[in-house]
Amino acid sequence: MKMIFVVGASRSGTSMLNMVLGMNSDVKALNELHYFGDLWSHLNKNEQMTTEKLSKNATRLLARHFIGYWGGAPTELHCRIAAEIVDGLEPHQRNNKDLFPAVMEWIAGDSDVEFVSEQTPRNIFFASEILKSYPNANVIQIVRDPRGVLVSQKRRWRRKFMGVKIVPWREVARNWVNYHPITISKLWKKAAKLGIALEAHPRFMQVRYEDIAGNPQEQISSICEFIGLEYHEGMLNVPEQGSSNRLNVKKSVGISADFVEAWRGILTRGEMAYCEKITKIEMEHFGYERLAGNFPLASILLSTLLFPVHAIGVLLINPTRALQQFRSYIGKWIVTIEKYGAIYFLWRTHTIS
Repeated sequence: MKMIFVVGASRSGTSMLNMVLGMNSDVKALNELHYFGDLWSHLNKNEQMTTEKLSKNATRLLARHFIGYWGGAPTELHCRIAAEIVDGLEPHQRNNKDLFPAVMEWIAGDSDVEFVSEQTPRNIFFASEILKSYPNANVIQIVRDPRGVLVSQKRRWRRKFMGVKIVPWREVARNWVNYHPITISKLWKKAAKLGIALEAHPRFMQVRYEDIAGNPQEQISSICEFIGLEYHEGMLNVPEQGSSNRLNVKKSVGISADFVEAWRGILTRGEMAYCEKITKIEMEHFGYERLAGNFPLASILLSTLLFPVHAIGVLLINPTRALQQFRSYIGKWIVTIEKYGAIYFLWRTHTIS
């Protein structure tokens, strides 16, 4: 079984592309699993795990697929299936790296499909590791104009009131607090840079959201050719849902280009100024034109003054994620100190001798 990972900066169209692929009978499209960086770490990917830990991760994976990331606690059925999956692992497979494809195999087992497609956007931050770990995996990064991403993130908290009722109130609050043009622009920039670094990889592909919206048949056909999947026009009949810009209408299908440039009438000049300044190099790389002209100082100043409030809110509502980021920074400092400490030690040793 082959795996497809649809990745990109959050709110770039990963869910839409995953649904398109899932319209093909040879593909099992999964929910966002948030396995990499959450349940799995590159630091312990080959580490032998206990049956209890493996079963716990397998249970959470199954629950996230079948009842959704916010669907609630795993059921007894999930626990029982997870135990069966773990029991079927060979001794050398009892680690987090090999657990993931084993669970994917079980999920796809009854569907008789050739591919499974996973859509967690932030897997772009683990794309290099995924490609190294799974030779049968393809990674597709969908890139969207950062100003379009900004608008979608800015309005993301409203999705509960636009038909996505499953979104919990805590997530509504988190989405509202998490938005700031500086933070979102830096996250987009990081995702874009990671993708650019992988452009030469034979199992990595990039596609622009705007190109899919403008010419879906050509772009989806190209993606299918890349992964070895037969294209058919029915793949484009996906429901329009999950948008931050319109109500979810169950009968509405297809890929719409209506909101490709919605940011022009929604973002403030200050938000655009920060976004274009931070993402300048990557915007040029992907062919996004920046706005000409000066930006009002007052609008820029307002965004600047709100950043400390945003930062405090993020720390309060995302303590776990903030702690992970802090540990990541600490780890980088330790590596740097050790590296230069070793160089100094060698230099001193050579000088003394």
